[in-house]
Amino acid sequence: MPPDLEQKKDQTNSPWGEPAWYALRTRSRHERVVRDQLLGLKMEAFLPELETWSRRTDRRKKIQVPMFPGYLFVLSDLHPSTRLAMLQARGVVNIVSFNGVPAPADPEQINSLKILMRSELPLHPQDSLAAGDLVRITHGPLEDVVGRLVRRSSPRRLVVSVEIIQRAVCVELDDNLVIKELLTRT
Repeated sequence: MPPDLEQKKDQTNSPWGEPAWYALRTRSRHERVVRDQLLGLKMEAFLPELETWSRRTDRRKKIQVPMFPGYLFVLSDLHPSTRLAMLQARGVVNIVSFNGVPAPADPEQINSLKILMRSELPLHPQDSLAAGDLVRITHGPLEDVVGRLVRRSSPRRLVVSVEIIQRAVCVELDDNLVIKELLTRT
């Protein structure tokens, strides 16, 4: 067998298994720095970005921002030397893991993200919200109002509850005006 075929066979029968996509958590605003370092190390890195308007006071400009701030994806077999190189890249915090074991991302989801990125459709990242979640309004006249999500649809229905008098008021808002409230109020 020719040496290059033997080497290829050895690579496919690696004890580390087939390469898989893993999410890397990065320091704040270090996603591009990490991506560029991984690409420089000949690793396949994927940073989904979307175009948005900057919120500067003196001018408006379209900019690219990470779709998932603080995260990017890398294709790796997690061989110890590869894993070490990934973790030593400036700005990497860790590999997303469950019970200390790196959790591979579903390749179909990565492929779907790549297809979405190639499309010309406007994309808007959303927190994973469910009925009953505490949410905060982020823009407009109701900015900083906290309430409960009643149902999920194109416009979300938000129930703002006034606990003292045991009454509630409903308001319909655009999807991009609410975020999940992380702190529960007592």
